[in-house]
Amino acid sequence: MTLLFTLFLPGTSRSLDVVSFEGREKVNACFSYDLVVHIPAEDPHAFEASAFDQAAELRLPRLLATSAPPASVAPASAPPVSSAASSGGSRRVAGVLDRVTWLGQHAHDALAFRLRLVPRLGRLKRRRMSRIFQDVTAAEVIDRVLDLHGVPRRWALGRALPRRPYCVQHRETDYAFVRRLLAEEALFFFFEDPMGTRPEELLVLADSTSVYADVPGGARLVHRPSSGAGALSRDEHHLWHTTLRRDARATSALIREYDYEHPRMVYSSAADSGALPAFTASAIRPVEPSPDLRDRPAVHYEHHGDYERAEADRTAGRQLLEQLRVGSVVLRATSACRRLSPGHRFVLAEHEHASLDVAWVLRAVEHRGRAPASGATADGGLTYENHLTAVPVSTPLRPAPPRRAPTQVAETALVVGPVAHEVHTDELGRIKVQFHWDLEGTYDEHSSCWIRVAQAWAGEGFGAQFIPRVGMEVLVTFLGGDVDRPVVTGCLYNAAQPPAFQLPHASVTSGIRTRSSPGGEGHHELSFNDAAGAERLTLSSQRDMNLASRRDLDTSVGADRVTRVGGDDRLDVSGDRHVATGGAARTEIGGARETEIQATDTLTVAEDRTTRVGGLESATWQGGATFESGRSCVLVVRDNLSVVVGAGQSAAQTHVDGTYAVAATGGLSLLSQETITLRVGSSVLEIADGAITLKAPVIRLQASEQLTAEGNGPRLSLGDDAELVAKTVQLFSEKARLELDRDAILKGDKVLLNCTSRDPQAEAARGEVKKKPFRVQLTDVDFEPYARKHFVLRAGPARIEGETDADGHASAEIPEDARLVDLTAWLDTYPTGRRRSWQIQVASLPPAETPAGALQRLSNLGYFKGAPAEALTEDGRSALRWFQKDHDLDETGNLDPATAAELTKVHGG
Repeated sequence: MTLLFTLFLPGTSRSLDVVSFEGREKVNACFSYDLVVHIPAEDPHAFEASAFDQAAELRLPRLLATSAPPASVAPASAPPVSSAASSGGSRRVAGVLDRVTWLGQHAHDALAFRLRLVPRLGRLKRRRMSRIFQDVTAAEVIDRVLDLHGVPRRWALGRALPRRPYCVQHRETDYAFVRRLLAEEALFFFFEDPMGTRPEELLVLADSTSVYADVPGGARLVHRPSSGAGALSRDEHHLWHTTLRRDARATSALIREYDYEHPRMVYSSAADSGALPAFTASAIRPVEPSPDLRDRPAVHYEHHGDYERAEADRTAGRQLLEQLRVGSVVLRATSACRRLSPGHRFVLAEHEHASLDVAWVLRAVEHRGRAPASGATADGGLTYENHLTAVPVSTPLRPAPPRRAPTQVAETALVVGPVAHEVHTDELGRIKVQFHWDLEGTYDEHSSCWIRVAQAWAGEGFGAQFIPRVGMEVLVTFLGGDVDRPVVTGCLYNAAQPPAFQLPHASVTSGIRTRSSPGGEGHHELSFNDAAGAERLTLSSQRDMNLASRRDLDTSVGADRVTRVGGDDRLDVSGDRHVATGGAARTEIGGARETEIQATDTLTVAEDRTTRVGGLESATWQGGATFESGRSCVLVVRDNLSVVVGAGQSAAQTHVDGTYAVAATGGLSLLSQETITLRVGSSVLEIADGAITLKAPVIRLQASEQLTAEGNGPRLSLGDDAELVAKTVQLFSEKARLELDRDAILKGDKVLLNCTSRDPQAEAARGEVKKKPFRVQLTDVDFEPYARKHFVLRAGPARIEGETDADGHASAEIPEDARLVDLTAWLDTYPTGRRRSWQIQVASLPPAETPAGALQRLSNLGYFKGAPAEALTEDGRSALRWFQKDHDLDETGNLDPATAAELTKVHGG
């Protein structure tokens, strides 16, 4: 039987002998076969017309085995394999011929052609488009593209793909666009050969290893060594030149998402290589990293996914890690098995290293074949060989993460919306646009997704708000250069939308002019004319204007001001109102004038004031009346003057800021039926019927010669000497008293003559009082120490005097049972100068080795400001470093033994 490589053309039912071919097949890519064929002499252009871009099928006959395959069985760890016969049949590779090259005349009047066979998917490379898809899954987008090119396919997905609110094909070929979408979703694809009545190749799109099928005709391939006795017997069930390669790849992946509709939520997805089935279920064990690398994992971090999504897919991190680690373990080999194609699995057997006798899935295959010379028969001169690349069967053949070229450009578009709408926006101020390159857009609300609009200021319920209106031309940029994430950054004028102020005439005018909507011709305007000598600011409202200032409003006019009111004019002032006029003021009222003042009314005239009343003037004060004159005031009454103040319990009061004199040419009487009170500040002299009372914070009785106070018997006389005379003199304190009568009596718990205050140190020395050290730093509000200041300390019965040191520390030995210390320090001369007092609670301190004990001591010493805690905070560590620096210790900020010991020594316990 003659076995030849043949090319079948279904369109002409013609079979051509293939002289030689080279083929390249790889997962996630189009295969390509370069074929050299010889045909009988004929018009080459006719052959080109019948073959170019037409369907074709390459048939590779299988070699009959020269020896029976080894009887070994698949390892127990390998997945089940096909039990098909190992001989008979041929492989069919279907596609289209997208390149025909005439090589010229060949021997025996034959013509030689080089043809390229590619899948129908390759036609997608010829079409380059820019278009928009909305609210679709990636699978739905891919189906639309593949349907256009007539590519048969089969989906094998184990999960539902998320819907994409917005997906853009921007200056990409259909092929690049489809591959990008598949990579973004971590989906892989490969081709199945024609089967049964199906003449075309089948595109298989999948997301898991469950789609892998056995190599047709038997999945068991036996390893044969490259040299030695085993190398002499090889058939299409054999592999040789087998190598295993490992590549260092990322060991973990992390994806974080930001959703501006939920900005306070953080979406993330993470994965670690230790959880991937490809490296736990497989017999191919991972290599342990070196010790210096074990604690530094190789993390691959993506701060944003490949498209806008409502939330992060919790499996995205795992899928990304699988994409990154596809080639971390790779088996390479050479074989003569023509049945091998990517996406199919096989089981390696009889390898000298049993760990490799497991199931593998083909990732790439490179074929090379040559027909025998003319006149040869059988398969003795028919040569075929391939080089395969495979990975563990538990590895999903995901494509590498897409490396999309960022679109670092800005594009313009038109704002669109529903018919008859001038403004089309949502609650976030987003708009929709029609890009100029969009061939499928309908210039309505379906032309794009909602696109965010950059504003000059955007806060929580505050900021700037200018919503581009339908018909405006806007400038669109893309976040991160991703065309699926557009953002409007500004607006542009064009011939249909001219500038707000006529140019070039108004070239020095800047400002804002709005347009009434819908359908209005009116506008609001805030504009600035910067023409030198004619500068003008214009603020105009088409209808109503509300000017609100929640506090002050200051208006300054350098020259004239004119206010014209066509209707009523009303001014409401909730507080005070002040009107100042530098020159004259004139008010003309054509009718009556009525002024109503709910509170007080004040009129100030800098110079003279003249009031002329042609008739009778009547003034009535329901409350009271006050008259004030800046200078002398003369009230001339040509007749009698009577002043009547109320009746019954009413009162009258006269206040003079200077001196007040009352004179009468006759007598002057000051009479009261009850009391007469003279009051100066808090000092009071009260004269009542039968008693005179004198009250004041300080009462000084001064006599130039002698002051005498006498009662009913006793007398106090202060002259050159002081004399107190009484039958009995008594002085009392809380627990002591002095009585002078016929006898002198002095009583107290103890009577100390010529002695100082109690000395706890002395008492402690006698064993009377147990003592403990006390030390505190005294500082002002700026933490400057009170150095060399006299102080008095009271703790229980002890009173101790001393002086602070150069750092403001007051030190003393106080009774052990003291719980409260009253401390007073004199900032100036003792004892009459300024002083400050503190009351300090004293309690047992935790050990200095503990954070709480250390922080309490640091606080007492003035290093730490705050409440001591059970753990060291950053403020606590700063205080420790300060203390360590002052005492020549290592400035570590840690509570080490040396620091604790020094702290105990300095603090005193």
